Amino acid sequence: MSTDFGKKTIDENANILNAMEILEENPNPQESEEISPMQKELIETKDKLLRTLAEMENIRNRTKMDIEKAHKYGLEKFAQALLPIVDSLEKALDSMSAADRAHAQGVELTLKLFLETLEKFNIKPINPLQQSFDPSKHEAISVQPMPEVKPNTVVTVFQKGYELQGRLIRPALVIVSQ
Repeated sequence: MSTDFGKKTIDENANILNAMEILEENPNPQESEEISPMQKELIETKDKLLRTLAEMENIRNRTKMDIEKAHKYGLEKFAQALLPIVDSLEKALDSMSAADRAHAQGVELTLKLFLETLEKFNIKPINPLQQSFDPSKHEAISVQPMPEVKPNTVVTVFQKGYELQGRLIRPALVIVSQ
């Protein structure tokens, strides 16, 4: 009668159990003069089992981290698609004259609501005006000589950058002093 236990027959599994008993009597078979083939197989099987368990634990940890990242950064592409809307609302506000005050208030309230919604999902703007240039968060589109300003200081922001959960999703486009 043969039942599959990891592709071994019952007799083979019984032999492994016998070898385990022998091993318990002699816990360090490597120190004995002669190791039986069954003891060698048992040692190899135990080693394979330990390696498999370690690999399974590694896979479990990697999967857990991947799921956490998916939850944390799952909104990244969606947020990138929404950022041009924020830019358009900001440009609309900048271009409105004093005569369009009623329209400007409506656009301003819409922009405020939009930014609050982004903030709710941990999408935060990067507005580096008058800060030191940081190449990991800013993209310099030009450098201007300005003796009155400390070198490598952001003097103009053309487009704000944004972060999602502390991860850059769009760098700020800036002009830097030389």
